[in-house]
Amino acid sequence: VHTNYWFIWIPAGFCLLAAACFLYPRTQSLATLLAAQAMTALVDGNQSMPGMAVGAGLLTVAGRCMGANRPEEARYYTRKLCVIGWVLVLAFSGFILAITPAVTTLSGLSAPAAQATFRLLLIITVVKVLLWTPSFILPNTLRASGDAAFTAAVASLSMWIFRVGISALLCRALGFGLEGVWIAWFLDWVCRDVCYIWRYLSGRWTQKKVITR
Repeated sequence: VHTNYWFIWIPAGFCLLAAACFLYPRTQSLATLLAAQAMTALVDGNQSMPGMAVGAGLLTVAGRCMGANRPEEARYYTRKLCVIGWVLVLAFSGFILAITPAVTTLSGLSAPAAQATFRLLLIITVVKVLLWTPSFILPNTLRASGDAAFTAAVASLSMWIFRVGISALLCRALGFGLEGVWIAWFLDWVCRDVCYIWRYLSGRWTQKKVITR
């Protein structure tokens, strides 16, 4: 189990390190780059908190439905909680984006770092509203039904391919700058969306059994 966790989390940290290694000195100073990336990652995490809470709730609700052999109820609550999560992510992301200039000012970021942070967060907010919910809320239904192997495989492979491989390609070879790292993250979300939505619509997760009697 611990090996699987490392397999998933190592590339997540590596792609942030790659932002510094691949981009410096092709863009602004390393200090500005790291400050912008650190602040962007911090604020981005706060934008996701309401959606993560809804996802945790869906994991429990869908698990109880599947445990009672009621897949239609699981589908109903999945749709309902995904909509609620999407609305919360939209509202909270917009609020966080609105206060970002004040946050960067209070944190003492330099003007170039503050500008880079706001530019990145504007892009992230738009993409997150479109892609984040199927990537991180929907798969909780699959996990609750016992289809966790599929979600883990998709998450780990997609992260290594896009967040590491494509990130290196965009930043090192194509010169996209810091935005290239986040473009790679967005492609990771697109891959997860496609895989999880396909798996959900296929209904294969309803055939899984967590507990056999």
